[in-house]
Amino acid sequence: MYFHRENDSPLDISNYTRDIENTNLDGLKDRFIELFVRLPYSEDEKYVKRDFQNGIYIVFMCWDYILIHTYKERADCVVEADEYIYLFEFKREKTADEALDQIKDKG
Repeated sequence: MYFHRENDSPLDISNYTRDIENTNLDGLKDRFIELFVRLPYSEDEKYVKRDFQNGIYIVFMCWDYILIHTYKERADCVVEADEYIYLFEFKREKTADEALDQIKDKG
C-alpha cells in the first residue's frame, strides 16, 4: 500500500526535522498547530496538557534528536539538536511570556 502526502503536510515528519535544523521555530509551531487541529482531544481539562505533550513526544521520538523528559516543576520537554538545545514549556490559554517567565523562575 502506498500513501502520498503533500510536501508541506504536518504529517510528514521530515518537515519537523527541517524546521529544527533551520531553527524555523515559527514554522515548527505552525506545523504542530496544524497537526493538533486534526486530532481529537479530551474535554476533561486534566488530560488536555498530557495529551498535547504525548503527541509532541511521539513526533520528537521519530527524530534522531535526544529527547529528555524532565521532572515536575521543570520544562515540559527538552530537545537536544546539533547546534541548539530547545526547551519547551507547554501552556494552554496563556502567553509565551508566561511560559518563558516560568522557565526563568524555575532555572
